[in-house]
Amino acid sequence: MMKAEFRSRRRVFVLLGAAAAAVVLYAGCSVSDVTLVPPPGSVKSASLKLDNRYLESGTIILSHVIPEKQSSPVRELASGGDADPKLMAPLIGYFPPSLGYLPADNETWLEIVRESKKLVLHRGNSVVKELQAEGAIDLSPGEYYLQNPLKDPLWYAPDEYFKKRKLRVPPDGDRMRYRRGALGKYALYITTTFPIHCGSVWTEDVGGLRVSTADMSAIYYMLPMGTPVIIR
Repeated sequence: MMKAEFRSRRRVFVLLGAAAAAVVLYAGCSVSDVTLVPPPGSVKSASLKLDNRYLESGTIILSHVIPEKQSSPVRELASGGDADPKLMAPLIGYFPPSLGYLPADNETWLEIVRESKKLVLHRGNSVVKELQAEGAIDLSPGEYYLQNPLKDPLWYAPDEYFKKRKLRVPPDGDRMRYRRGALGKYALYITTTFPIHCGSVWTEDVGGLRVSTADMSAIYYMLPMGTPVIIR
């Protein structure tokens, strides 16, 4: 009976020793192989504690050890430097870039084709209406949002408009700069300087894209402020 009790105690000591060795090995790997990087703005010193490995959202941020001689935004921030927070964000996950605009099922959006100067009104993945425009597109391909739909808009003439005609250039904000009729009855501003309008003629002074009044009236009320506009 004493032998059995001795064997039982020895088995307990062996298990405890193995558990202690595993804990030491895990702690050593965690500290030596992984550096815990807190979020931007939260680093006050070069000392990073294990208690700071969690964000308020519960996310655990991990990164590889940074060599001592390598300069990096993380190390500069930890040492009190003015590193750019956009550059020091660690890699938590990879999100591939979108291959194209992915609208909601019933979302209305406008597509502008630069080469053909065609406007295509979509609802979700369906084409609602296609319009042919004239003018010049000086915007880069990408995603925009309709900034300002205007009814009976006034066009604000820049200095160049008056200089070309050898007229006195009025002060900024002067009522002589506001011209009615140049944009027609409706205008959709993609940016502050690029309108889609239905003026009687297209001119380089006004710029943007011009469509007929009938076509503009058909789409104007379907495109509220904030509508996505995709230029391809």
